[in-house]
Amino acid sequence: MPIAEKQATKQATHQGFITTLRGIGNTIVKKGTSTQAVIKQLTDQTAAMHEEWYDGLLKINSVVRDYQRVQTIWSYQERILTLYTQNMTQLRQNPYLTPAQVQGMARGYTVLMSENVALLDDLTVILTPDAAKMTDAQRLKFINKLSDKVVHQYQLVSYFTARNQAIAAQQSRAAKDTQVLKKLYGLPN
Repeated sequence: MPIAEKQATKQATHQGFITTLRGIGNTIVKKGTSTQAVIKQLTDQTAAMHEEWYDGLLKINSVVRDYQRVQTIWSYQERILTLYTQNMTQLRQNPYLTPAQVQGMARGYTVLMSENVALLDDLTVILTPDAAKMTDAQRLKFINKLSDKVVHQYQLVSYFTARNQAIAAQQSRAAKDTQVLKKLYGLPN
């Protein structure tokens, strides 16, 4: 297979992964009950995407390929996914949150995950040989900007997670306070 066809095939594969990840994000909102299966699929596909991109990196100049901020981007992507999976599992199991609240939180995470996928799209373009006609210096500059965006995205997901946990904790305390007051006044639970 000619090199150009291999590159086009890899590019199409990467775009397929991104499309699949977007579809999974939409599935999370639509099917709240199968979250664990979706999370596993998302994790597996992210790992496969990382492997595919890393293989593509071998064809790019070693200065760009081994640039620490590329690894930083992947590290933050993993942290974002971990925050999402752990928090959504806890929120779905929290008896003090209404289904509407959980769905709203899931929609918020879906928006954040979609933005994450867009950042991965940008990284794909930069790290795919011949996809972007750039010098190594231009690639490094773009990677720096992308890394800053990913760190900011992680901060947004962290804030959103902390906010959701605070809402859940507040509602738990309110429910417990109500039970204590009912008990004090001899009212039925």
